[in-house]
Amino acid sequence: MPPVEQRAPDRWTTRQRLLLLVLSGNMVLDAIEVSLVLLALPEVGVVFGLSPWGAQWLMSGFAAGFAVMLLIGHRVTRWGRRRAYLVAMLLFVVTSVVGGTTDSAVLLVATRVVKGLCAALTAPVTMCTFTSSRMPLMPIGSRTSSCPSMMNSCVRICSTC
Repeated sequence: MPPVEQRAPDRWTTRQRLLLLVLSGNMVLDAIEVSLVLLALPEVGVVFGLSPWGAQWLMSGFAAGFAVMLLIGHRVTRWGRRRAYLVAMLLFVVTSVVGGTTDSAVLLVATRVVKGLCAALTAPVTMCTFTSSRMPLMPIGSRTSSCPSMMNSCVRICSTC
């Protein structure tokens, strides 16, 4: 018997729309995390008494954390994408609070490394969820991947103004 083709639904459920909003928001958060810190590097360097090379560690720490988790992130998701995503977001929030309230440049760089680890875990999980059966394609085309891409582009454009 030939496999039965499933037709894409005409409408998304409220739950799917909410999931799209949350995951798109996560993509925006990751974009803001890079764009706004880049703009604030000179001021942060002055406040913390860092040289330009020292202030650059805020960006390099995030990138290093991101790179490490991209290499080992697939092992973390074996416990489930949802659990990995929620733990990464919780850790991201906690380190954001710690980094925002610290007076130590070393602790600030350490929080940026942890935030890079979390961002590297949430970004692939977000894209996997967009392409999974939880987010079916609409008949018009893939609005699922265009929505976070559009939001990400808007953040990057606005951060250059």
